[in-house]
Amino acid sequence: MGVSMTVSVTEAPQRSSFVTVLAWIFIVISGYMTLGGIFQNIMLARFLPQMGLEAALATHSAADVRLPSFFAFMFRYFQLIAAVTLVVAVATLAASIGLLKRENWARRFFIALMTFGIVWNVVMVILQQVMISQMAGFGAPADFRAQLQFMRVAVFVVSLIMAIAMSVLFWWIIRKLRSAPIVAEFAPVGHPLTS
Repeated sequence: MGVSMTVSVTEAPQRSSFVTVLAWIFIVISGYMTLGGIFQNIMLARFLPQMGLEAALATHSAADVRLPSFFAFMFRYFQLIAAVTLVVAVATLAASIGLLKRENWARRFFIALMTFGIVWNVVMVILQQVMISQMAGFGAPADFRAQLQFMRVAVFVVSLIMAIAMSVLFWWIIRKLRSAPIVAEFAPVGHPLTS
């Protein structure tokens, strides 16, 4: 993956079905995420102040009732997380359309997105374990803690399998997007393009 190649085309290459299908899959996914994100951000802006979330968190702190730090972080920055998610969805939608049009910046965006996806898979496996551990330590009865321990192992195994499968898929997409025939689709006619 560290090898750089230069591709120059003298005539417009045939468009591969791989890029077209990949682009359409992500247009549908990111389009759905964008619509959902818009509604979510509107609802949060409208109703979050009325929910008194900040007051509830302050009451918990004052009463020395410690909400697990992961959940406290999620609640405190829920609106920011929703806004960032919407920005990523819109950027992915724009890049998906760019990929369909064979724009090289979109191909590079997708390589970065797939790389981020691999890292995110690892982070999510760790976060799930932290979240379950904090649930177990949050005043749970002994029998429930035993069930949580079993759930922790089960979630870890399933999450690890899913993370490996998704990471392999993302790595394969990266390899395909960096391959010479695919790079040639994104090269302007008569101009060299480096992967």
